Amino acid sequence: MRILCILLILALLPTGSLAQSNNPNDVDGDGLLNNEEDANQNGLVDTGETDWNNADTDGGGEADGKELEAGRDPLDRTDDFTYDFDNDGLSNGQELIRGTDPTKQDTDGDGINDADDAYPLDQRYVKDSDGDGLPDAFERHYNLAPDRHDAEEDPDGDGLSNAQEFAEGTDAQSNDSDNDFLNDSVELQMGLNPISRDTDGDGAIDGQDYFPQDALYSRDSDRDGMPDLYEQENGLRPRDAGDASDDADGDGLSNIQEFVEDTDPLDPDTDNDGINDGTEVRNGTDPHENPCLLHSTQQDILPDIEDHWSKNYVSVLQETKILPGGDRIIRGYETPEGSFFRPDQHITRFELLKMALLSSCQTPHAESEQGDFSFRDIRRRTRPRESEDQKRKIHTIYTAYELGVID
Repeated sequence: MRILCILLILALLPTGSLAQSNNPNDVDGDGLLNNEEDANQNGLVDTGETDWNNADTDGGGEADGKELEAGRDPLDRTDDFTYDFDNDGLSNGQELIRGTDPTKQDTDGDGINDADDAYPLDQRYVKDSDGDGLPDAFERHYNLAPDRHDAEEDPDGDGLSNAQEFAEGTDAQSNDSDNDFLNDSVELQMGLNPISRDTDGDGAIDGQDYFPQDALYSRDSDRDGMPDLYEQENGLRPRDAGDASDDADGDGLSNIQEFVEDTDPLDPDTDNDGINDGTEVRNGTDPHENPCLLHSTQQDILPDIEDHWSKNYVSVLQETKILPGGDRIIRGYETPEGSFFRPDQHITRFELLKMALLSSCQTPHAESEQGDFSFRDIRRRTRPRESEDQKRKIHTIYTAYELGVID
């Protein structure tokens, strides 16, 4: 810490006020050119100007150029890193490094000046007589030795040194600070809180919770690694450890693997992407994600966008297929002369819905014709010899209705 403070102070020391620079364009060597400091070139230090012949115009101890570079005011000495604004014996820069308040002599309000306080951010502690990093008050509280270095000792035998106990806030004389039947160091290794009996807040203390980091589960009657509640919800046997190795859905993952992977133990293809969960886990793909969007080659040329600003955007959407059917987000309007995009035509609600559904992996389908509700301006059922565009429009609107996208 002391070396950091010294380096910081040396870096910020003004140079021009101590010795003149060899650079004629920066006479005071403060990192600012003469014409930057004397903007009107009258040779005087006018209001609002820094002194081109003095590296530290405000006399706060920091060079003008360094102040401007750091966003501070070279005309206000109180914000200089080398200035002691609160007169507590620490410069503003030192306070920044220690995390103390440069405007308060006693940051933690314990009655001890920051410069003299070994723990200026904690009002519980003030002194460290033996310099071992442990406050005297902490050592006295836990019957340690404030007059000798004992930071590395472990009087309670929990695998944590006194220094670690101080850092973690645990009891230096108890191997189980929170009385949850788990050793303090074991809790830290498990990612638990050694000063909280119930880390996940589910009502079961950590030492009796088979899943102490998951508030959903706590009991495992057969100790097979799967929570009772999980087994009950999925039709497994919470009092038979043998079902952990079973594969209820035949996807190549045992029930315990399904629990660990968070896949459905009763569905061989949790994400419905056509690949069973076991294969996805073995291949390193995500059994929860259905990659329904596929980039393909452009099928039909849409001649009316060749010189249009939208061509690049439209082409990307036209080349994106939706699996498994292979429908494209944009197809264009089909006419006897071919497909056209009609880029200058106002976009309709149907087109917005179609792009929204397809890009969300929802394919408009003919089953949407079934049902009693229909909008007044568009019928629900297609007619014989209906154009493909009109069929797609009806199916898009009523698929969106069935999904609750529109009402």
